[in-house]
Amino acid sequence: MAIIDVHTHAYTREYLALLRARGEPYHLKVRPDGKEEIFRGETPIAYPHQVHDAPGMFAKSEAMEPDQRHAIREGNARRLFRI
Repeated sequence: MAIIDVHTHAYTREYLALLRARGEPYHLKVRPDGKEEIFRGETPIAYPHQVHDAPGMFAKSEAMEPDQRHAIREGNARRLFRI
């Protein structure tokens, strides 16, 4: 069984501005895909992203195996809400 680590790196605009201005040893770099990522030195440590991006999550989950996709989209909700 696959283990899926689901958590967020949700940062406010103010926090990211502060990091840009004086965040050493942390800083933001633009990745080849055009998205920013937080680095410590040359090591990527976090990817800021849009919170509650349901359309994005559904699009990304399309690439998963059907049983994994079902577990994320429906299985967790059924288990958590006992439905």
